[in-house]
Amino acid sequence: MSGPVFVPREPGESLLLAHLTGDQQPRMPMEQDPLSDEEIELFRKWIEQGAKNDTPAQLSQRIPSDEPPIYRLPPVV
Repeated sequence: MSGPVFVPREPGESLLLAHLTGDQQPRMPMEQDPLSDEEIELFRKWIEQGAKNDTPAQLSQRIPSDEPPIYRLPPVV
C-alpha cells in the first residue's frame, strides 16, 4: 500500500490507519505499545469528518529548535 497518508473523508483509503491497526507493516507507533481500539477510532473519525487541521495559526508556524516555546499552561491537544 502506498500513496497519501490519508484522504480526508476516506478512512478506508488511509495508510495511517493501516499502520495503526497493523494491517500494514510496520505497525505504528514503532517500538511502542499499539494504540487502543478507542484511540484508533479517534483517528478514523477525524479522517471521516474531513481531517481538518484546527491548530491555531500562531502554533502552526515553525519554531526554531534553539528557541523552544515556554508553556505556562498545558498545550491544547
